[in-house]
Amino acid sequence: MDNDRSVLSVGEHCSLSSCNVQDFLPILCYCQRYYCRDHITPDEHQCPTLQFTLAETPNEPTTTPSPRCSLENCHKKVLTTFFAAQGSNVIGSPILCTGCNTSFCVKHRHPKSHVCPGENPTKQQSEESKAFQAVLAKNSPSTKAPSRPRPKSKVPTDPIKLEQYKKIELIKMRHRALPGDPKQTSLSLDQRIHVKFGEDPTPKVFWFSKIIIVGRVLDLLSSTSEMVNRDVPFGLYSVDEGDESRRQLLKNSEPLSAQIGDGARLQIHPTT
Repeated sequence: MDNDRSVLSVGEHCSLSSCNVQDFLPILCYCQRYYCRDHITPDEHQCPTLQFTLAETPNEPTTTPSPRCSLENCHKKVLTTFFAAQGSNVIGSPILCTGCNTSFCVKHRHPKSHVCPGENPTKQQSEESKAFQAVLAKNSPSTKAPSRPRPKSKVPTDPIKLEQYKKIELIKMRHRALPGDPKQTSLSLDQRIHVKFGEDPTPKVFWFSKIIIVGRVLDLLSSTSEMVNRDVPFGLYSVDEGDESRRQLLKNSEPLSAQIGDGARLQIHPTT
C-alpha cells in the first residue's frame, strides 16, 4: 500500500478538467500548468498565453523544416514549446533533454527512452522507479502468476463415468507419450501400448511395442527412476487408478500387452 501511494505521488494530473489523468511524465506549458501528452498542444487546452503570443507575432510563412527526433531511426517531430522565448518572436523552440542537451519526440523525451548518457538518477528516483515497477507487476493483466502443480484428477466411481474417464485419459496420453525404448521410436499407433509410470501429480507417460516383454520394460523404466532400490529384488506392478494400494505383480517373461490394458499405470516396488 505504501508503494502504491509513493507511485501515485510521481508526476502530475493533467490540468484539463475533462481529462485529469495522472501522467508520470507531465509537460509544463508556458501558462504554468501541467498537461498530459494528449493535451499539451495549445489548441487542446485553449492556452491563453499562446493566443497572446500569436497576436504579437507577425503572420509570416516559414520555410524552415520542423526538427526531428534525435534518436536513430525515429523521424517524428521533436517536442517543442508553444510560446516564444523571452526576447524572441520564434514560436515552437525544441525542448532539450537536461541530461544530454538534445531534443527528442514525445515518445523518447524521457532519459531512459533514449539511453541518456547524462542520466544519473538519485536514490529517491531509483526507489520510485522500483515502486512503480512493483505496482505494474501487481496490476498488469499480462503478469503471470507462479505456476502451481495441477491437482490430481478425481477418478469417478460410477462404472459408466469411469469408462469415459479412461478413454479421455488415454487420448491425452497418446499426445504426451514418449518412446520408452530408445531403439524403437517409429511404430504405428495400433502397434503401441501406452502406460503411466510413477506417482501423481506428474507421472511419466511412455509407449512401448505391444510385443515387448515385461522384463525388458522393467529394465527400461528402472533406468529412468532414481527411487528404485537396487539392493533388493524389485518388480513391475500394475496399479489400480482408483486405489493405488491395489496392485498386481506382472510376469517378466510374458508380453506387456497380454497383462495390462492400454493406458494402465505402472509402478516399481520390491517383490519381498
